[in-house]
Amino acid sequence: MASKELIRSTLYDEALQLADTVSSDPLVVLEKLNAASAAGDDRATYALATWYLHGTNVEMDVDRALNLLRIAADAGNASAMYDLAYSYEAGNGVTKDERKAFLLYVKAALFGDAQSIQQVCRCCWYGVGTEVDRELADIWRQKALALGAED
Repeated sequence: MASKELIRSTLYDEALQLADTVSSDPLVVLEKLNAASAAGDDRATYALATWYLHGTNVEMDVDRALNLLRIAADAGNASAMYDLAYSYEAGNGVTKDERKAFLLYVKAALFGDAQSIQQVCRCCWYGVGTEVDRELADIWRQKALALGAED
């Protein structure tokens, strides 16, 4: 592993270890997450996004959360893609755009995100952001079932 990747991973791992302790200081965890995110760790960027999205240990800031979700999604973080897709589908903090949501669900599904696979199936079945295609929906349904999703 290259030294830059090791630094990113170490910072993120340290933040997780701190967060798992009962006496952890959220500000210290936040510093570690910010450092890991600045070093390019998409997992840390995604974690920060969820903190700002839900107001966990920080003041809720949906605009900042969405910006961080975009950065993490662009870096290939499937969970960030899913959350961003959900935001576009629901119109949470962004202009509602079912087509953009569908495409993000597909992208996350192709990265193996089980929730996104289920959402692609739903979108194809009901025509959310795409044309109704029950045959394609069933293909995605079979994939979700193969990964252990409930029918």
